[in-house]
Amino acid sequence: AQFLKWLEPCPPIKFAGDLKRDQSFLINQQSDEPKLLTVTVFNPNASKQNTSLKQMKEPNGRLENANLSYRKAGEVTWNVAKNTTGGDIDYSLDSVYEDNFGYSTLEWNPKGLMDGTYEILIETRCADVGGSDEFSFTRDEIITGVIDLSAPEQYGEVLPLRDDVIVGEEMVVVFTEPLDCTPPLSFDVQVTVNQLVLKKENLLVICEGRKIGIQLDLSAGIEPSQLVGEQFTVELGKIDAGSIKDIHGNPMSPLKSTIKFSRKFGDLDLSSSTTRLLINRALLDNTCDNFALEHLHLEAHITSELVSTIGLESEEAIVVRDLYCQNMNTVGATVDIKAKDDNGLETRRFLGNGSGDVTTFDVYRKLRDTLTGKISDANGRRLVSFNPKIVAHSVRIIPHEGDMAKFETSVGDREKEELMYQIASSSEDMVASDDEVLRKLEKYEAELENGFIDNLNKEKESYFFALEERLIKQRDMEIAALKKEHSLEFEELKKQREAKFEKTNKERQLEFEVIEEGFHKLEGRSNFVDLKEMFMLQGIAVLIGCSVATIGLYFLFTGRHAAIAAS
Repeated sequence: AQFLKWLEPCPPIKFAGDLKRDQSFLINQQSDEPKLLTVTVFNPNASKQNTSLKQMKEPNGRLENANLSYRKAGEVTWNVAKNTTGGDIDYSLDSVYEDNFGYSTLEWNPKGLMDGTYEILIETRCADVGGSDEFSFTRDEIITGVIDLSAPEQYGEVLPLRDDVIVGEEMVVVFTEPLDCTPPLSFDVQVTVNQLVLKKENLLVICEGRKIGIQLDLSAGIEPSQLVGEQFTVELGKIDAGSIKDIHGNPMSPLKSTIKFSRKFGDLDLSSSTTRLLINRALLDNTCDNFALEHLHLEAHITSELVSTIGLESEEAIVVRDLYCQNMNTVGATVDIKAKDDNGLETRRFLGNGSGDVTTFDVYRKLRDTLTGKISDANGRRLVSFNPKIVAHSVRIIPHEGDMAKFETSVGDREKEELMYQIASSSEDMVASDDEVLRKLEKYEAELENGFIDNLNKEKESYFFALEERLIKQRDMEIAALKKEHSLEFEELKKQREAKFEKTNKERQLEFEVIEEGFHKLEGRSNFVDLKEMFMLQGIAVLIGCSVATIGLYFLFTGRHAAIAAS
């Protein structure tokens, strides 16, 4: 009897187990020895047709193989994965056990492959019948994973490439590959200065990409004046417990599990240094957005609040800048407490100490103690924080320009330091993307070893000549600034004297007017007395005249009567 049978596609196969669930894989130093990847697959036809993969091969079917393949990310060609004996991984072989549910497991041995990101897939291939691709092969989804069997190591020297560092300056250790920076950090850090031991809790530790940055946290109560000029030691890695690991969980080699180096805190003039800190300021009545940053004059408000909180005499020593929205209700900002302004003029006179010995860090300390409620009144009672809306953190000391020359990397190390920082800022492994940088660094180191750095002595001479010129220029600027400051003080005194002289003149003028008015009054009184005397004299003269006239008339009439009587 004859019958008609439809041509079926190549039988499917699927990933199963951990690969199906995680859709990724990792082979690292923590993987079981030998470094293998267990790959379980599922045959859907086992439950549908009760047929295993090996039963689908000739003469029962067209299946030729069911291989696990791999390729490095970015490549095109697929390669058949090898098993523990070096043969191709093929789930359709007679030697492979497939259970009644269609699951079978083999182990991939990636021995000899370079570290990196890889893709794997499982596919079946069937005898070609001239139809579409689905009749020739089927593939499951591609799964991406990582092979990383290398331990992280320190790369190069600790940055910066100089013995003296600034109190609070970041020291950077560079590694050969990106690190596991998931908090809490898996490694220990310890800085020892004399008898003072600082743990991670008192340090600012920044783990990012290939670098670990270590910086003293001056906001944790550390006094810079006690550290200036002192030698210190840094230990990084496995001290009490834990270790430095790469992003794929590989720890550093036990023989190199701790990195240790020594440096010196450079001689720094704290009286002229700037104290820089970051603050978070809560916005109780506003939302932090671009409008608030641009139109609400937050810099001026924060400056005024800080000046009031610290109790400064002027706002000239406080600079608030680089505002940003930390979240909807909080604005972040950088604050500089400056000992000198941009023109080199002293601002310490505004810091509230008539003796001039106060430093900007003293001012920060007062701000910190006020904000945290550690300031006490005259009776020893602790005062409540003046402004709980402000939180200060990440404190640094910034040397004045005159001190910066002490902390410049030498001419011979500048290029190397720049390349090292470039490597430290990368978040990728040292692969092709770094070839140019690495070639430059290797060439530079080779030239250093062989003593072939061109014109190094000339560059050093030019450097010291330029340094001398800059110091002379700086001295002239400081002299000019002092002259300007004295000139301003002289002008202020002159104005004060003129104002005092004008005030004295006005007071004297008022006195003269009062005296003159008194004279006028006296003069008016004298004229009245003279007039009175004149009237009195006139009255007397009139009385005398009248008396004489009366006597004359008397004698006249008496004479007439006598003449009449005689006649």
